[in-house]
Amino acid sequence: MKKLLLSLLLFTGAAFAVPESPDQLKKLEDEFRLACDTYGEPSCISRFTAMAGCTFVFAMNSGKTTQEALDIADALFTSVMRGNKIGIESMFTSKNLVKPEIRSEAIERMQLCSAQTSTAVAAMLKELSNTNEDPPAELVKLATQDFPYFWMRSLEDIRQGR
Repeated sequence: MKKLLLSLLLFTGAAFAVPESPDQLKKLEDEFRLACDTYGEPSCISRFTAMAGCTFVFAMNSGKTTQEALDIADALFTSVMRGNKIGIESMFTSKNLVKPEIRSEAIERMQLCSAQTSTAVAAMLKELSNTNEDPPAELVKLATQDFPYFWMRSLEDIRQGR
């Protein structure tokens, strides 16, 4: 089950990669397990964080708004963390920053969906634009490279109440 889900999330079209219904999310929570005692809790958190980041990308690419995509990614992250009995506090330092080992692995894993990220970033930038014009290619390229870092900073911002 877990290999199939990871393959679907990372290598297939958004129709299969974006769990939207409560039933799909409940199934993830109930059935998706990683051997966190083998990989280590930080690695599992990194994997779940990357899954959420890539799910955001896939949701954007399936036509969701930025807020809808965030809601889907957040629900997926919450489901897999809860299902694997990992508390969110395990992710952060005492200063509410993502632990370095989690940050680096999650960023590396999010780069696995970078081809899809470019399309999502372009859509997100267009959505944020006052003119609704396509963003310049160079901006899309830079924002795509920054996306995994942006995702991690966003988690820290939320944790810190910003």
